[in-house]
Amino acid sequence: MRLVLVNRLLYILTAINELTDISSQIPQGEWKYVHDLITKISEDTFSNIVLSQYDPLLYNTNELKTEAIRLPEDAGYAWLLDGQFKQSCYDKIIMEDLVLFYFAIEGGHTLQFPQKGEIHQEGVRLALGVYQQAHKQVKQFQGALNYRYVVIGLRLTEFHHQFGYLLNEANPDLRDTFSLQAAEPSWQFYPLKNNLKNICNDILDSRGSMVDDLRYRFLQGKFTELLCLTLSYIFAIDHIPCQRINLTNSDLEKIRSAKSIIDSNKNIRPTLDSLAKDLIISRKKLAYGFKAFYGIGVNEYYNQERLEDSRRELQKGALGMLDIIELSGYQSQAAFSRAYKNYFGHSPKADKAI
Repeated sequence: MRLVLVNRLLYILTAINELTDISSQIPQGEWKYVHDLITKISEDTFSNIVLSQYDPLLYNTNELKTEAIRLPEDAGYAWLLDGQFKQSCYDKIIMEDLVLFYFAIEGGHTLQFPQKGEIHQEGVRLALGVYQQAHKQVKQFQGALNYRYVVIGLRLTEFHHQFGYLLNEANPDLRDTFSLQAAEPSWQFYPLKNNLKNICNDILDSRGSMVDDLRYRFLQGKFTELLCLTLSYIFAIDHIPCQRINLTNSDLEKIRSAKSIIDSNKNIRPTLDSLAKDLIISRKKLAYGFKAFYGIGVNEYYNQERLEDSRRELQKGALGMLDIIELSGYQSQAAFSRAYKNYFGHSPKADKAI
């Protein structure tokens, strides 16, 4: 019994030291409220997309774009981040009375919570964050990496005012997540469905395609569409698919390695068993962790990457359709066309170079 108590005490002390190390890495200085994003969009600039959130010394405006816009009826705000930072960037904020829907198309960052620890977020994903009480958070972006993010933010009290009726039929976990009384923030992760991903790409790719006033109206419509479809999506689920998971740094490296193996060997379909065996990680932990961090299962990710490669080849126009189908691994043109349309929303012919 004494040995058990000693081991448990050592474990607690180790955990405290690790959290202390993490919190000491968080840069010091003034904190700001995320609500400043809304107040900076003044009455005089309602018809414009106005906000550059980060210090311009950290990025080249030709290589990274940050923009924000009010949602209709003052429901909240939305912003986008597209491109690369010159160097590591810390975004220090206090979250309070806030619901965040975070749509990540590319890139990864780390959320650091003073005295509590950190959450690593990577890959394509939809993350839901709900903050009832004032809570400090640091978001760290690495330099020279590409980020494509879209975020929608609502005040939690405003969410209850406009969308609270959705909670009546929601699963108990989701009702608890949106409770006004919770003392700790909640983060949940969902696979980013193709229809949501396509809207995000429309938003990110809209720059330069239309005059400012038209683009402002376009973005308000797109962000509203994205919010409505996202709410329909998460409130139709009878469980929370991925909550914060307890993975060691070694587990995280193995999950990243699994993705690297798939990316570098697209002609060979991987299996969970073979990846888990090669990386010395349990099959269950690999499957759960991969889906939590990349928003998609191993097999589905492999299929998605093959379709993305096929689209790039179609747009290049260097290969014929039959060659592309063979490289993609599908057994017939019908199977390929069906999978392609399910993923992209249109047939392969729509992307074929003329």
